[in-house]
Amino acid sequence: HYRRKRDVMLAGLERHCRDFAAWQVPEGGFFVWLRLQQGDVAGALDAGEREKVSFIPGPYFAAEPGGLADGLRLSYGEIPEERIEEGLVRLGRALASLSA
Repeated sequence: HYRRKRDVMLAGLERHCRDFAAWQVPEGGFFVWLRLQQGDVAGALDAGEREKVSFIPGPYFAAEPGGLADGLRLSYGEIPEERIEEGLVRLGRALASLSA
């Protein structure tokens, strides 16, 4: 069940976010970590709000102040598959606006 949702997220990331972020295929869990190629989490939060898409900013998980300033945590565990795609379309637009 979760592997299928993970794969839906990974495919959507490849379609909509590959020019703006990097990630690795998680072997387990319920989320994917993105590392922004441009901009920072604060800008991504603002852009995400405009696109009505949310994620958890990396700094919430950092051991040191200022850590993971380019990280986003995307959860797929409780999100229906059809909403994952729409969220990634919106996230792609948000991240594109950071490099504009």
